[in-house]
Amino acid sequence: MSEQMDRAKAFIDALPDGDLVVVAATNDVARWLANGIRERRGLSAARRCEVIGIRNRSSAAKLIGRLGRVILHDSFVSHARPEVRAEVERLMHGINVMDGAGDAT
Repeated sequence: MSEQMDRAKAFIDALPDGDLVVVAATNDVARWLANGIRERRGLSAARRCEVIGIRNRSSAAKLIGRLGRVILHDSFVSHARPEVRAEVERLMHGINVMDGAGDAT
């Protein structure tokens, strides 16, 4: 099994219970992660976890109005341009504070 698959499994297994928004680097990675969450954690967890791909600052608007703790996937952290990551982290902070999760990533 590849190192990428091992990291993905560990990420999925470590996701907290509850309403979540996971930010991935692209829509393709988001779909792949959403499928992995459904397979590893079950349909109930998958329904409470929205996985979105954000590639540029304009797509960061996908976070506006979201409910639930926002978590950044490694693909986003590793590949997002600095200005996109800064915008997403700003939005994430506000959402997570409102959700009671603080600055958790």
